[in-house]
Amino acid sequence: MAPKGPRREGAGPAGRTAFAYLDALGPEAEGRLAELPAAWGGEAPWVALGGDGQRGGVVFRGDAGCVWCFGETVRTLGPPPTGVLGLALGALGALVFQRLQRGQGPALGGRWCLAPGQVVDMVLRRCARCR
Repeated sequence: MAPKGPRREGAGPAGRTAFAYLDALGPEAEGRLAELPAAWGGEAPWVALGGDGQRGGVVFRGDAGCVWCFGETVRTLGPPPTGVLGLALGALGALVFQRLQRGQGPALGGRWCLAPGQVVDMVLRRCARCR
């Protein structure tokens, strides 16, 4: 039998930080939170932790978010940053995951995490159906 709770993937600072925060949710939480690269499937919410070499990125999808737009955006990112920026990214990812679990926030979105502690909106890539 598979363990209950959000599926988690990643061993870097971003993933470890996010998982520490998510332990407070308990085993009834569903969804997926993973460091990139990762495979996606199963129930929402999905939260991806990645980066572009200079910034950390959180891409997220709730129940009503487009799977294909999520995929189009995530495929442009690499692994998440390390160090302090990776820790901040993990905390941001956990917060986003918790908000989606509670039905708060947009169904699809992304945020960049920049040093020194700035969070800005990410422009999402749209699939052919949603353009």
